[in-house]
Amino acid sequence: MGREEKFQLKMAIKRLRRKKKKLQEALKKIREGKAMERDYEKPTVALEEENGDAFAIVGRVSRALVMAGAGLHTARQYQAEAMNGDYAHLLQVTAQYVNTEIVEEAEDDDEGNC
Repeated sequence: MGREEKFQLKMAIKRLRRKKKKLQEALKKIREGKAMERDYEKPTVALEEENGDAFAIVGRVSRALVMAGAGLHTARQYQAEAMNGDYAHLLQVTAQYVNTEIVEEAEDDDEGNC
């Protein structure tokens, strides 16, 4: 084996070792459940006091997560967790993923209108 071939072989081994290290780090993140996490600022979602339809809340929160940069994976994870229980569970999970504010529903004032 010539000098050039030995050099090429050493370089290939170095590249493989770097790849192996990166793969091991990625596998560690997957095992820890951090593979798809992204840093994002928790968005604020307004929830109506009277009309808190579960599907509307899930849709609103999912859109807010994607718009905030959390990614589609996080939005889907939220959907799965939120829909895996009753309404109280949905609100608890929602509060973990986003900041919430309760707004009063606009009342229809028919006073003075004929």
